[in-house]
Amino acid sequence: MSAPADDRIEKTITLTRLFDAPPSLMFELFTRPEHLNRWWGPECFTASRAEVDLKVGGAWKLMMSGEPLGDGWVRGVYREIDPPVRLVFTCDAISPGGAVMLEGLTIIEFADRGGRTHVTVTVTASGPAFMAPALAGTEQGWSEQLDKLARYAAEL
Repeated sequence: MSAPADDRIEKTITLTRLFDAPPSLMFELFTRPEHLNRWWGPECFTASRAEVDLKVGGAWKLMMSGEPLGDGWVRGVYREIDPPVRLVFTCDAISPGGAVMLEGLTIIEFADRGGRTHVTVTVTASGPAFMAPALAGTEQGWSEQLDKLARYAAEL
């Protein structure tokens, strides 16, 4: 028997990392399209076509490509922007057919540690019960994504 369409599940994770870059740069890496295209997404995904309207109420989106899901958009709206301290945005995963598969809220906090940046990422994601496997991978996906960000930040 399948779950009712309105049967939703939710997951919240918090990850922290210390980056060898100042908060101002780390904030830019989360908010400028040319940077997002270089690191966003878990290891099995690449990002492209990022668009950012960096203002409260402004939209952002980017195309993610990877197997086994193919191409799909991730998009959201900025709720808080306090450079280089805090960034809050919604983050929805859109299927290749255009349906919202997962809805999320992401809070990024940047703390100066003597020229390095302690980043705390808190993500709350929810979706229909059939998306449980994707939600179960939220922590691994964000961990891989932060690994990619660390490699990219080190190149700059």
